[in-house]
Amino acid sequence: YTFILTDIEGKHRFGFCKLTNNATKCYCLLSFMPWFEIFYKMLNFVCELRTQNQHDALMTMIQNLYNEPVPSSLQTFRINEVSGNFTLVFTAPDMTALSSIPENRNLSEYYSNVNTGFMMDMFTSLMFERRVIFTSTNLSTLTSCVHGAEALLRPLHWQHIFIPVMPAHLVDYCLAPMPYLVGVHSSLMPKVRDMIAMDCDIIVADIDKEEIESVHEDMERMPSDVMSFLKSLLRKPTVMVGTNLSMAFLRAQARLIGGYRDGLKFRPGEAIVFDEDAFIESYKTSSGREYARMLVQLQTFKQFVDGRLDMLNAGIGFRDVFENE
Repeated sequence: YTFILTDIEGKHRFGFCKLTNNATKCYCLLSFMPWFEIFYKMLNFVCELRTQNQHDALMTMIQNLYNEPVPSSLQTFRINEVSGNFTLVFTAPDMTALSSIPENRNLSEYYSNVNTGFMMDMFTSLMFERRVIFTSTNLSTLTSCVHGAEALLRPLHWQHIFIPVMPAHLVDYCLAPMPYLVGVHSSLMPKVRDMIAMDCDIIVADIDKEEIESVHEDMERMPSDVMSFLKSLLRKPTVMVGTNLSMAFLRAQARLIGGYRDGLKFRPGEAIVFDEDAFIESYKTSSGREYARMLVQLQTFKQFVDGRLDMLNAGIGFRDVFENE
């Protein structure tokens, strides 16, 4: 499972953990790199060396790993043990690529544990920047599903409180008034439910039951044609293979937020800016304009537009999978 440490600037440091059955110790690797698959493989190897009582080899591996320069995207790197007993070979992931099943652990777990209706409801809840609590009896499933749900927002990124697994002493965060996306182990849910009993605005997503408790009707507020389009993509049997699941949600996002270009204003000699009114008026229907007015208030959308503006005004071109859609 994973936890996240967030610094004062909002930068995430990831804690990749392995807790075996009946173990008295939890193995953990800390890194600013969100390389889930690589670090989980390293953790498996750490446990193997510990089981074999190869303490020196383990320390050598950790030291070599710590001293290894951060590789570029898709660059292969090796971790060698001095005596030559082992060599670990990894390839740094392309962080701009779409998540793929089964290669991406988080997305694979998310798809395996919940149905597509659950995914669509969660997608709309996160698009509206709700307060969301995921819960499960399994720590690995819990943190993977939290990360998997967030990943399906691409090209948007969650900008608020993000805690894949909530420590017991921090459960008061569940009373925070601002948006959050957190994971709470089922053992803590009785206490959490007592705390939030009077706050019906909070969404609880039970992974084990594949149920979402929500008083909101966010799905009805989304453009119906886009949701029907997404639903049709998720019904295809090939959605569980490769990047098809990620692509389905990305294609929906292209229809939901791709019109941001209509709000870009170019004036000779001036920086490119985003005109919210022009963006809203670009929608032809009253329901579309209502959705656009909601969209421009979202922090995730604002951050996305600001990122695009920064690149345009710096003279940096961009052509990614989202723009192609």
